Amino acid sequence: YHNGIYTDISFPSSWLTFVYGINNKSHIVGQWAGSGSGFVKKGETYTAIDVPESIETAAKGINDAGQVVGYYFDKDNNIHGFLATPVNPLAPIFLLLFDD
Repeated sequence: YHNGIYTDISFPSSWLTFVYGINNKSHIVGQWAGSGSGFVKKGETYTAIDVPESIETAAKGINDAGQVVGYYFDKDNNIHGFLATPVNPLAPIFLLLFDD
């Protein structure tokens, strides 16, 4: 909701999208149903964030540098935190740092 206008946030091909955070650059993070994947939305571009070998990833917050924090469940259903840092601010590629 901005200046009296609502904007639909729907990850492509998803039947349900959760929004958890936004930064001062209007980059949005969340999770989309159907895959258990987190996402970052910059403008009209959605980028999925999946921790390798996880069964669910959720992006919960994003700062103005584009760093994303969240959690994931491993194959044994243990929960972990992560920090994803943009490799290149212009490219939708993130370096994942784990809590281990």
